[in-house]
Amino acid sequence: MKASLLKEEFKTNKYDEMLKDLYEDASLVDYQKDRYANALDKFVELYGDENVSIYSAAGRSEISGNHTDHQHGCVLAGSINLDAIGVVARQDDVINVVSDSFNIKPIYLNDLDKKDEEEGTSEALIRGVVSKLKELG
Repeated sequence: MKASLLKEEFKTNKYDEMLKDLYEDASLVDYQKDRYANALDKFVELYGDENVSIYSAAGRSEISGNHTDHQHGCVLAGSINLDAIGVVARQDDVINVVSDSFNIKPIYLNDLDKKDEEEGTSEALIRGVVSKLKELG
């Protein structure tokens, strides 16, 4: 669905029940609608009014244990109603990530070799994951 149409649907309350279900707090629905609409506006500003999907990655809190690598996989975590959202459109040759907090350079799919100068960066993480996915077919 085009980003502009999806934004209109958020603004006209079409997704209110879904937002209540997702965020577990009816008082947050207007805030979340504005948040999604702003993300869609930013996408259109940067990439045009493309067909998009929206994804939400829920936040979590570690209730017991700390990081699976320290606890041999034994961590009790709970989902919280804070999340990161992504507005996504298909691109054939590049991954562009826009973040409020990070300046992430484009990752070109024809250049997935490890780059030593990227070690420890978001670019290195994305490049490595995509490289492995490509290797696995």
